[in-house]
Parts: sequence; structure tokens; C-alpha cells
Amino acid sequence: MKVSGAQAVGKVRLYVDDRLIATDYRAPYAFKWNTRSVAPGSTHTLSGRAYNAAGSQIGASAIAVKVASSSNLKVREVSSSPVAMDIFPDLVGGSSYVDAVLALAEAGVVSGFKDGTFGADRPVNRAQFSKMASGTLGIADGTSIQTPFFDLGTADAELYPHKFVASLVSLGAVQGTSVGNFSPWESVSRAQLVTVAVRALRTLAPQALDYPPSGYVSYLGAFDPKHGEAMRIAEYNGLLEGLVGYGSVWDPWLAASRGEVAQMLRNLTVLG
Repeated sequence: MKVSGAQAVGKVRLYVDDRLIATDYRAPYAFKWNTRSVAPGSTHTLSGRAYNAAGSQIGASAIAVKVASSSNLKVREVSSSPVAMDIFPDLVGGSSYVDAVLALAEAGVVSGFKDGTFGADRPVNRAQFSKMASGTLGIADGTSIQTPFFDLGTADAELYPHKFVASLVSLGAVQGTSVGNFSPWESVSRAQLVTVAVRALRTLAPQALDYPPSGYVSYLGAFDPKHGEAMRIAEYNGLLEGLVGYGSVWDPWLAASRGEVAQMLRNLTVLG
């Protein structure tokens, strides 16, 4: 499936049966659709839609596919039934982040633990978050591992976590905890989560975020010189919608949970 147009492409989105599955901001554009909970033998329409830097659609292409078995269907060369709940049994019956988690799982961005659970309440470290964010934004397709950090350890066969941290560094979306240090195994805080999301979107799709008027005050106010403004921008633009308990008593310094990260990244994808 190929998408072409006369204008420069700023991003490409993959839709399955008109449902947004994933967004990729960097060529070569490639997607994975997790068909684990799709009925074998069912037919679906995959469509790729290309957009320019201003966010206007400049090209589209579609193809009908038949799912032979439950697996990952890879969709490359891209120039509506929800996922079944049995993917993550611990989400059945109550998690507020079900829709966000399953959307990212279908896009191949997140997966569960060995016992099949997702663990929406478990904290996320900074290395894990870098991989989740890079996968959501489609920016970690290359092999660059250059960062200013010396504490990332030894990269594995997937170049984890170096490749994913490097992709966010290239956007100006992440900074270290101190000179030369990223602290990859420390939990990412809610404030850091929000700030990275705003910085990334500012670079990749600046038209997606409106700047709040001078009189607009977020629930948390000017709580921090580094993260306060990002929180204000995020709240004004709806990036925080769906976060359980968000309000004046929400603690931005708590470790972000896997469910909160999934919700924020899903919001980021839709808004962007």
C-alpha cells in the first residue's frame, strides 16, 4: 500500500476500518497491526493517509486484507470493532485506561507481562517510557544511539534503551536528570511525562497545540518553573483528558503508572 502526493509529507496515519491505529512522523513509514484478537478469516480495510506539515491531508490509499491467523500484520511502504478484552485479563471489569491501553496494544506499542497482564497501576521507568513514546510517535525506526548520556548501560539487540532515548533527544523532548545522566531506571514522574509529550508535539506537529491565553491558569498553577508551563499547555489542549483524578490535588511528582502513560500517549496520537 503506497501513499503519494505532490507536497512534502509531515506524517502518515494508519487506519483499520476507519479507526486510527497509529501515526508515524518519520520516513520510512511503517506500521504494525496486532491482530491477536481479530477473528481469523475476517476482512478489514487498511488505509494510509498522508498529511503535510500543516496537518492537511495530501494523499490516501486503502487496501482490503483478510486475516489468516491471529498475529502481527506488518504494513510497510506507506508513502471497527474494538480489541477484545481478553488480551489483558487484569483490565476486565474496571480499569479507566482500557481504551487507551488496547489502542496502543493494537498498534504494537505496548504489550503485557509474561503472565498476560498489563499492570496498569505499575510504575514506568524512564527507559521504558522512552520506548513507549518513541513507538507511539513512530520516530525510532533508525539505528542512531547517540545521546549525551553515559548511564544508559549496554544496549541490547533492539538497541534498547539507547535508540529510543536518542530519538526523543533528537526532538528536544527529553533532558537528563543531571549533566551526562538520564537515570533510565528511575520512575518517570507525571510532570516529566506531560513535559515530554508537549515538547515532542511542539516539534513534530506544532499546529496541533494552541497556546493558552495569558489569563488561563491550569489546575496546578505555576507549580514548577520547568514543568508548570507544559502542564498548562497540555491541560488547555486536552492532552490530560482521561487521567484519573486530574485536578488541583493531583500530585505531578508521583511516578506515572502504565495506565497513565498509555492514556497520555493515546491523547498525543489523536491530537497530533
